[in-house]
This record gives sequence, structure tokens and C-alpha cells, in this order.
Amino acid sequence: MQVGAQGGSAGSSASVSPTPTATPTPTRTWLRHISLTRADSCRIRRAIPPSRLGSTAGKIEDSPSLQFPGNTDCFRLGKSRYTATGIVDDDGITLSVTAVTNESLDSFLDAAVGIEDRIVRRLSIEGFRAVVARSNNPGACYGLLDVAEHQQVYVVLGQPYTADVGKVVVPRKKLCALVPAALTDALHAVS
Repeated sequence: MQVGAQGGSAGSSASVSPTPTATPTPTRTWLRHISLTRADSCRIRRAIPPSRLGSTAGKIEDSPSLQFPGNTDCFRLGKSRYTATGIVDDDGITLSVTAVTNESLDSFLDAAVGIEDRIVRRLSIEGFRAVVARSNNPGACYGLLDVAEHQQVYVVLGQPYTADVGKVVVPRKKLCALVPAALTDALHAVS
């Protein structure tokens, strides 16, 4: 770029390289900001009606999140019982909810190996970005709801707990179909 030289004689010019500037990272915007810093994962979990998952109201438990350290998972284990004829008496789907306050949806997706092959759908829930994806576990599907900078609601729908670990009782396609409704209920609980 040609600019007038400073300190030189009038009318002279020198070629000066522009100062490199970093391209600003686009800032995500939300229709409204929902802070999860005081959100209770179990309160969110209770807002998802058991009937939506084909289960009865059962004991809801919490534990430190292994997926998102520093956050709490809240879950209800669905249970299946076997009759003498081998028929499963299904008491619902396992559902876990985590109000994540230290990782954005984008950074989670960037770190998840092979995630693009597992994404079932990208959608908007009341204006908030959401993703539904198949888990590495063949009996589970999860959803992520982007509610604020470095904050998301993470839900996992999985198999009823059985003595036969790894047995798929509920098809994953059905689990993935239920995720958007669970995310919508979770959004209503935090907004």
C-alpha cells in the first residue's frame, strides 16, 4: 500500500506493509441469553415428563459428570424386567440431563471424533441451535442445546437398565426421535 512517508520530504511516498491484524472470530448471538450457572440438572430432568419416555416416575439421581467435569449429571434409569417367556416388561427409557456451564456446543462437536458421521439432525428449538447425534453406544442417542456462550444442555436417552448389559430393547431410531422433545422440555425448564 502506498502511503505518505512520515518525517520525509513533502510529496515523497514509501511503500509500507499494512500492520497485520487478526480476523475477529464471529461472535455467536442468541435470541435471548439463558444462563445455566445456577441451573439444577435434576430440576431440568424433572421437567421432562416420564410419560414422554414411556416410563413411570422413578427415582432421579445425580452424580458428578464424567463427560463434563465440574458439572452434574441427573438421571433416571429406566428398568426392564424379563418374564418366564423372555418377554421384556419395559419400564421406560433411561434419561440423563446435564446443565453444562463450561463447554460450548461448538467446542464439544469439534472435540468429538467422527461426530459428523453420527449427527442425525441439526435443528432449531425456539431459535436455539440444537444437534441430535447417535452415541458410540449402539443403545443411546444424545442431544445438545446451545443456550449461551460456553453453556449447553446435554441430554442422553438410553436403554432401560437390564441384567443383560448391552441388550438393545428400544431401537436407537426411536431414542433419537424423542431427543428434540426432551430438549424442548429442558429449554422450558431453564427459560
